Amino acid sequence: MLFFKRILPLLLILFCLFGCKQESFFLEGDNEKKDLRIISLAPSITNMIVALGGGDMIVGVTKFCDNPDKKWQEIGGYIDFNKEVFLSLKPNLVFLAPYHTEAKEICDSQGIEYVELNLSSFRGIRPNIMTIGRKIGKTAEATKLVDKFNKEMLKLPVSDKHPRIMIVLDRTYGTGDVGKCYIVGDDGIFAEPINLVGGINVYEGLQETPVITSEGIVKMNPDVIIDVVRDDMEENISEDWKGLNISAVKKNNLFVLKNKKNTVPDQDFYLTVKELAELVKGANL
Repeated sequence: MLFFKRILPLLLILFCLFGCKQESFFLEGDNEKKDLRIISLAPSITNMIVALGGGDMIVGVTKFCDNPDKKWQEIGGYIDFNKEVFLSLKPNLVFLAPYHTEAKEICDSQGIEYVELNLSSFRGIRPNIMTIGRKIGKTAEATKLVDKFNKEMLKLPVSDKHPRIMIVLDRTYGTGDVGKCYIVGDDGIFAEPINLVGGINVYEGLQETPVITSEGIVKMNPDVIIDVVRDDMEENISEDWKGLNISAVKKNNLFVLKNKKNTVPDQDFYLTVKELAELVKGANL
C-alpha cells in the first residue's frame, strides 16, 4: 500500500503526458493548418499541394500551373507576376524557388511567410513533398506520397549496358538540322535519372544546361538521344538527327519524351523516370 502511494504521483504525471489528447509532437504538421492562404509560384508546387489534399488552401498560382476551371486566381508568370494581384489575395504562405527574388522581397516587406524549395534537382523532389506537407499540416499524406515514389523507383528497368545518353531539353525542331541544342548537363532534374536507369551522361562538363552545336554532338557521339518536347510537336522530329554521323543515328536510338508534364518535378515525376528507363532498356546497343 505504501509503495502504491509513492508511485501514484508518477502515474498521474505519466497519464497527463501520454493519456490526454495531445497535439502531434513527433510529426510536425500532423494536424491540418487552418485558414492558410497559399500562393504557389510554380506548377510542380501547385501539383504537390493538390496531391497532398491542400487544394482548398490555394488562392493564387502562375498562368503555367494546372488550374482546372480557373479555380484559383492567376497572378502571372514565373517571374513576371502582378504584384498588385499578389498582394490583393492576402496570402499568409508562399511557396517559391530560389530565383523568385522579387517575391521574396515582397514577402519580407509585408511580413508574409514564404518557403523556398529546390525545383531544379531530382533529389529535391521528395524533400519538397515533405516540406510542403509539414507546412500545410499534411505530414501523413506527404509520407505516403514519398513512400509511393520510393517504391516506384525501385521497380525501374535498369540497363546493364551503360549507354552514353544525351537528353535534349530544347532545340530547333522540324528543319532537318538540329541547330543549337540545350542538353542535360551536370545538374537538373534529368541528370541523376540518367544514372538511375543505367546510363551515362554523354556530357562531362560542369554546366547545368550546356548549349551544344552539331559539331559538338558528333564529337560526343552519344549512343542514345532523347528529345524532351511539347505535346504539339510533330511525330517526325527525330528526322532532324539523320544527317549526323553518330552512334545514336546508326543504331536508330532516337527517342521522344512527349508530354508537358515530363519536366515538372512533382510527386509523379517517377513516371517520367520510368518512361526514360524503358526507352534506354529497349535501345539497340
